[in-house]
Amino acid sequence: MVVERIIPDALAPNDRTLTEHVERYELAAALLRPEDIVIDAACGVGYGSAMLARQCRQVYSYDNAPEAIAYAVAHYTCDNIEFAVLDLDQAALAACDILVSFETIEHLLHPTIFLDKAKSAAGRLIILSTPIVPTQAVNPFHLHDFDQGLVEELMRPWRPAYFCIQPGAGNALNGIWVFEKGEDIASAAAHRLVALNLHHQQTQVMHQYDFLERQQARVKELEQGKAWLEEQRTNWQRLAEARQAWNSELEQGKAWLEEQWTNWQRLAEERERSKAQIERIAQAQQRYLDDLQSRFWFRLLTWLRLLPSFLAGVNQHDRSL
Repeated sequence: MVVERIIPDALAPNDRTLTEHVERYELAAALLRPEDIVIDAACGVGYGSAMLARQCRQVYSYDNAPEAIAYAVAHYTCDNIEFAVLDLDQAALAACDILVSFETIEHLLHPTIFLDKAKSAAGRLIILSTPIVPTQAVNPFHLHDFDQGLVEELMRPWRPAYFCIQPGAGNALNGIWVFEKGEDIASAAAHRLVALNLHHQQTQVMHQYDFLERQQARVKELEQGKAWLEEQRTNWQRLAEARQAWNSELEQGKAWLEEQWTNWQRLAEERERSKAQIERIAQAQQRYLDDLQSRFWFRLLTWLRLLPSFLAGVNQHDRSL
């Protein structure tokens, strides 16, 4: 079980969390009889056990933390309280008339097993409390989340003789139950609870008023959050539109580049064809020049071979004249 301690000496008398815990023990004390044997399971530092001990014959107070029990023994010891270290996940519970366990089951590794042991141990009433809204995400000490229906289902066949919601710090809501064994609701217990409700009426109204104020503040925060989300949604839409326009421009640019690439490839092909044609023309010109040159030299050599005969003929003609 993970620990989470309330030490009255370390808190102001009007501390909200301390007041909540004290009110739960006041409710339980109002239901006790002088002859009752009571178990305070997860008693913490023992201040609640001392409240219970003033209204009953014997209180057995258990907690898994040795330091908490040592504090309880040092500060709240009296003749009809017995403090002891006990692992509520593992150990069995002795028989009692009433079992009290406030803000416990959300800390246990095996809350179902503990509740079964509590139902076997208690003879008349089981008084317990636990948060009834999700708390695991905000409280590292809480291992489980519960709601009213789940707790009452786990407690069957015990039936709730009384249930109330206690607003807590922040947005916390704690359920407080008085479970009774069997099918009949004890009228004495009901009368005592009515008297207790009247006694705490002003405190409960103030708590409800504070809770309403917190809820209104929460609604305001949610409205502000909604407005911020709407603004972000509008910004996102603008960005999406701008992105779409940019994508359109990119597509157009891509099409233009592809067109230019096609044109460049076509020009490159034409250039290669022109280059090949120029090379063919150059080769033809070279062949023509080579042919002219070979013809020139052939004719020149032919003329040079015929020149002596020509000159001899000319001389002979001159002599004959």
